[in-house]
Amino acid sequence: MGFLDKFKSSDKLADKAAEEISKDYELGEIDSADCEGCSIQFPSNLSLDMDMLYNTAKKTSAQVLVFTGESNWKKDIGETKSIWGEVCHELAENSHELEKVVDGNLRINGCDLFDDDIDEETEVAVIILPQFARITTTPENCVEDVKKILSVKPGENLPSHATPIKDRGFVLLCSHGKRDKRCGVTAPLMRNALNIELRHHELYRDFDDDTPGGIRVLFVNHVGGHKFAANALIYQNNGMALMLARVRPEYAKTLVEKTILQNIVIPELVRSCNKVAAYSW
Repeated sequence: MGFLDKFKSSDKLADKAAEEISKDYELGEIDSADCEGCSIQFPSNLSLDMDMLYNTAKKTSAQVLVFTGESNWKKDIGETKSIWGEVCHELAENSHELEKVVDGNLRINGCDLFDDDIDEETEVAVIILPQFARITTTPENCVEDVKKILSVKPGENLPSHATPIKDRGFVLLCSHGKRDKRCGVTAPLMRNALNIELRHHELYRDFDDDTPGGIRVLFVNHVGGHKFAANALIYQNNGMALMLARVRPEYAKTLVEKTILQNIVIPELVRSCNKVAAYSW
């Protein structure tokens, strides 16, 4: 295949991606003017694969976030000798059972959140999306506890063991440097850039701020596709479920003002997109 044929093929794939994404979201572009004022930049020697992104990841139907209090992990997080490592292992081992509940792809990740109010020797806090619910669980009970939350439909009440989350949404950045060194570089820079923009719209929330309606930017372990680097997942309580890649600090304003606030999606950054059930407590 010659260069021109490759170009035409790539163009057709981009058109198809835009067509599919537009079924659920309005399409937009990165405004070069929004990029000019960003003082945070990736290192010039950072390599990012520039192949077509769309459909390089499965659509996400649900997300489980296990509190670990860490921002980097063993290559296999489930091998960590801790209560949260055991919970990650149990959930991963039973992921097919959980996916039957949501009838789709379930992501299970550790995140850098922590909870000083629970006994970290015996209990672990877990967030379940799109239900926007939080539970405290154990390795022995985590699969059934999570399954009960995933079974909750819009309009139904959460089980008594769950606490509703009043945040508007979450941005998850892969910071798993032990899987790919680039992630340990890109995630902190990207979080700083996003938090600056979120502050402008009074959406920023730190770990101790429970004011409703905010966006939390968290670090998570391996999400797949490190070939592309700078992976990000965006979940909002309106049902938005996006997986992006090649997300740069200079795109932060566009992501906050267009994607988060207006549900406008930038096709060339999308690995997968889904519109799931909306939950608001």
